[in-house]
Amino acid sequence: MENFEELFNESVKDLKVGDKVVGTVVSFLDDKTAAISIPGAFTEGIIHLDHYALNTDGKKFSDILKVGDEVEATVAKLSQDEHNYILLSRLDDAKKAAASEFAKDNEGKPFTVKVTGKVNKGYLAQAKGVKFFIPERDAETELKKGDTVKVILVKFDEERGSGLVSIKAVARAEEAKAKAEELSKINVGDTIEGTISRIEPYGVFVEFGSLRGLVRLKELSHVYIENPTSKYNVGDKASAKVISLENGKIDLSFKALTKSPIEAYADAHKVSDKVVGKVAQKLPFGAVLELAENVTGLLHKSEFSWNPNDNLLASLKIGDELEAAIIAIDVEKNKISLSKKVLIDNPWARVKAQRGDLIDAKVTEVTPKGLKIEALGVDGFISSRDINLDNNSNKLSDYYNEGDMVKAIITKVDPKAWVLNASIKLFQDEEARQEFEKYQDAEAEKDTPVTIGDILKSKESK
Repeated sequence: MENFEELFNESVKDLKVGDKVVGTVVSFLDDKTAAISIPGAFTEGIIHLDHYALNTDGKKFSDILKVGDEVEATVAKLSQDEHNYILLSRLDDAKKAAASEFAKDNEGKPFTVKVTGKVNKGYLAQAKGVKFFIPERDAETELKKGDTVKVILVKFDEERGSGLVSIKAVARAEEAKAKAEELSKINVGDTIEGTISRIEPYGVFVEFGSLRGLVRLKELSHVYIENPTSKYNVGDKASAKVISLENGKIDLSFKALTKSPIEAYADAHKVSDKVVGKVAQKLPFGAVLELAENVTGLLHKSEFSWNPNDNLLASLKIGDELEAAIIAIDVEKNKISLSKKVLIDNPWARVKAQRGDLIDAKVTEVTPKGLKIEALGVDGFISSRDINLDNNSNKLSDYYNEGDMVKAIITKVDPKAWVLNASIKLFQDEEARQEFEKYQDAEAEKDTPVTIGDILKSKESK
């Protein structure tokens, strides 16, 4: 016996209560007890079913383990009496595992705990054998032993198998759930009715139901509002359109429910309408006219006049009123295009003449460089180089007066550039040529030579 005890003591000298060991099931001593072979130990370890697992009522060890299974357990007792055995237990691990499983199953969900006592700065409670701590500041009223309260797990300690819970978190979770349910019923494009709850430099908050959305500065109005407090007050009723639902944030818009200034203007006006606007801005390519409050239109310089030489822009002043016609409205691009020339007759549209045609022209002005004329309903010019003068004078005013009618041949016509140039000289030369041909034909019958000088002398005598 003495040798057996020595062998036992020698085999367990490196073991102490609390040590973790890993052994193998070698047999079942009865339905509630298993023998575990421990490497290096002279004797086997013994573990009872109620120290192996929780809630084992009505169960046998053979329902849970079989011979050969590996078991990790803690040394609970080293017996050195006449039995010399090692008592094992995994009850603490089982409790921690059960507590951890309970924590995972109830993570983020309210569950009920029972208060077991009061400690410094809080209360102890338990549920399903798991211990919890409730901070005193978290309880709205003093709790008593035996009270049951709903809590939510805030933090769980795997090593200790216990956790920190909160009563107030239940209300927050229920509020969040209600908000989530209400949020799920809202879609982008919906119109909500609410109350302005807060005003910040960057926008206005609107509460509706249990939800709250933000109307940013750019969504307040079609016209920029620098300071929201200048137009809105906390407590005002408000209608808004949902324009975004990203990451649980609700973006709203006031302006989406109202017509923009250009939309309202487009409802009241159409293309071809005559309108009057004030010159608000002069640009290199045209003038911006203010047509109504926050509504402008562009009168491009190409739409000033049919006359490409017209320099209307130079004569315009800020504030001048101009009549124009709408030629295009683009609400999406916030653009209105205007034209002044469509309200003016374009005489050149009726000019069908071409170079070489004979025209009757009225002299409208005599200048040193030539004659300004009116022909075919448009203005033109006859250069002094295209006029025959005798040797007595080289001044056009000695030969022509305003109102004279002259015949000339077109030398250049360009309706797009509004250019009509003509030549009296070409007409006179052509007339002389024709007269010469007539005389030449007549004298040919007489067989008498005829010169151009004879013809001109004959015309002058007439």
